[in-house]
Amino acid sequence: GMGGADARERLRKVVLARQTKASCCNPVEALHLLSCLQDQDCKGYQFCLILDKDSAFFGNTPERLYARNGKHIASEAVAATRKSCVHNRPSKDLLCSAKDHREFVVVRDSVEKALSKICDRVEVEVEKDVLKHVSMQHLYGRLSGTLGEGKSDYDLLSVLHPTPAVAGFPRKESLKVLSSVEAFDRGFYSGPLGWISGSKSEFSVAIRSALAHSNKAGGEGKDSELMMYAGVGVVVGSEPELEWEELDLKVQQFTKVVLRNQPELRDLPNINSVVASMLVEELCRLGVKYFCVGPGSRSTPLVIAAASHPRTEVITCGDERSLGFFALGVGKGKERTPAVVITTSGTAVANLLPAVIEANESGTPMLILTADRPAELQFTSANQTIDQDHIFGRNVKWFRNFSTFSSSGDDAPLRMLLTGIATAWRHLKGSNGGQLGPVHLNFQFREPLAPVKQDWDRRSCLDNRLLAWWQGATPFVSSVPVPSGAMDGDMDGFMEMVADCKRGLILVGTTIKHGDQLSIMRMAQILNWPVIADVSSGLKLASIRDSGVHIVAHLDHILLDQGCEDLLKPDCIIQIGRESVSKRINKFVSQSCLEGDCSLVVLSDGDVRQRDPEHVCSHHFNVSPSSMSEAMVGWLRGQPERAFRMEDRKYIDTLSALDRVVSLSFDLAFEQEESESPALTEPHLSRVLSAAILSRSAGLFLGNSMPIRDMEMYSRGPTTHPIQGENQDVDRFSSVRIGINRGG
Repeated sequence: GMGGADARERLRKVVLARQTKASCCNPVEALHLLSCLQDQDCKGYQFCLILDKDSAFFGNTPERLYARNGKHIASEAVAATRKSCVHNRPSKDLLCSAKDHREFVVVRDSVEKALSKICDRVEVEVEKDVLKHVSMQHLYGRLSGTLGEGKSDYDLLSVLHPTPAVAGFPRKESLKVLSSVEAFDRGFYSGPLGWISGSKSEFSVAIRSALAHSNKAGGEGKDSELMMYAGVGVVVGSEPELEWEELDLKVQQFTKVVLRNQPELRDLPNINSVVASMLVEELCRLGVKYFCVGPGSRSTPLVIAAASHPRTEVITCGDERSLGFFALGVGKGKERTPAVVITTSGTAVANLLPAVIEANESGTPMLILTADRPAELQFTSANQTIDQDHIFGRNVKWFRNFSTFSSSGDDAPLRMLLTGIATAWRHLKGSNGGQLGPVHLNFQFREPLAPVKQDWDRRSCLDNRLLAWWQGATPFVSSVPVPSGAMDGDMDGFMEMVADCKRGLILVGTTIKHGDQLSIMRMAQILNWPVIADVSSGLKLASIRDSGVHIVAHLDHILLDQGCEDLLKPDCIIQIGRESVSKRINKFVSQSCLEGDCSLVVLSDGDVRQRDPEHVCSHHFNVSPSSMSEAMVGWLRGQPERAFRMEDRKYIDTLSALDRVVSLSFDLAFEQEESESPALTEPHLSRVLSAAILSRSAGLFLGNSMPIRDMEMYSRGPTTHPIQGENQDVDRFSSVRIGINRGG
């Protein structure tokens, strides 16, 4: 459209905008991000328009369009940008730059001219200065005027907007250029946003803004979106590279919060910093925002981690009692998301008791993190040291004490911290159908408490699972309460994972209900996964119709061969109930998760306790096998193109063949043993007894450790019978009731 000297003279400035899209794994909470923006820079105008339950437009703008008090009008001109620094060099550059001066004067003079059309008097109170914000600074001018008779906010908005700071100058020509070159609809971006009353009004310009679409249902391919907007003024002398860098600078207020900008775990100075950073990160991923911090030094690692995290809001108070009741109020909010209370050691902890009692009585979630002295200072009359174990008694839903973590990694693995948080979360959220309430976690810290360098063994402390978790965005353990037949985003993602699995195993621990055993068999049919039945499951010693379900009885012995262990590593394991009594099987499960890409999924109906001694669980579903089977069938109905069929058929065939070989080897070995000596050994007795009781309805109690392990290793396994007719459903089987002394 425009060319020649006249066109260049008319178009003195044009403001080009950029739309930057970020896809987020977790729902984008606009009000949470708005609060974070306010924490970053409280000098701006923070705003948020809730468009619907999943969408919002929000931002933090430095530019006021105008403010009216009666007839008095105040307005501003803001233009040109530099990154803020501790020294004054950027301010001097702004004030002395000819290019920035031209850009600014266009805006200031245009605002003055616009106000003159509707005001009796206009005054430039500040001709040119620097407006400093936390991350940026701009050239700034302030103007005032007296609104003319008969003029209103409508007239002010009409003459002032769009200003040269958001469109260009002259207005008509710049808008024409923007309509032809900008590839997207600005929507709410750069519009006037404010409020009006009879005597007063105030409007800002909605720049430095974002449009959030939050996908709270989750699921594959359904990430939440954040559209971030920023603009730059282009005048004679503008350099494209510098203008692009300015756009990046302007959207940093969003990316700093949404995108994790934390150091690598390996780069943290000491083991206390690692523990505290992991703790705060996991809580943020679970949805915690507010960290209520009391005074004291022993809690320094926790406080620094909370204060430095981009997604937290830290509230400080010198009185722990008041702090506890503030956290109680947060937990009573609509979302029922708990606040975290952090205190130092000693009587500071005891001051929280009134708030803890109230939280327990009212069913309000609250997470209490208390710092403590290490074990060597307990019961020694050391300063600020009391017995903090179970200090709140029965007024909390759960308590856990975390001893000091070793810098060498020789003691408890750091994964224990994350699985402990998952268990705490299930208790305080009432995942077993119980009442919500407070949970207390106690952390012992040795010096140094400050983030000073101290050697720690990164190789021993950090395993692949931890490093992958740190780089991701989801909790270490997805803990999901699932009512019967219900589906949500977490379950949908789990179904996708199971459908994509090439090598899956169902590991059945202790089961009590006969109906659960039927449901497990149905689940195995749906998935076509082999079943590893523990001796206490009721499935290992059972008489089962031949329905195509592969029940493996001798995995413990198969794993004696290292080659077989490597060959059989799965992609996913569904564990029902508690872990196996076999140490070898448990080691196989943990190594598959730590050394490979295997996911361990635990199903525990009505039980929020941790069922994962090796701390490798990725999903914990509080759901019965029956409900899970129903959910799988329901998911398949809604996904007709998908199926739960493992691609690696050789995996099942190999495992079944190895199981048969081991079973035949046992029979041959025991036959030879019997021919040489009439005396029964304990393994042989287990074999004979398991075969005998399978022929009749019986119960068996196993006491102490060796009889349990002998029956686990040497029992014959289930017997199968052919199905008559075409019906392939698992509708009936008989099992031996097994009682074992797990604590013996």
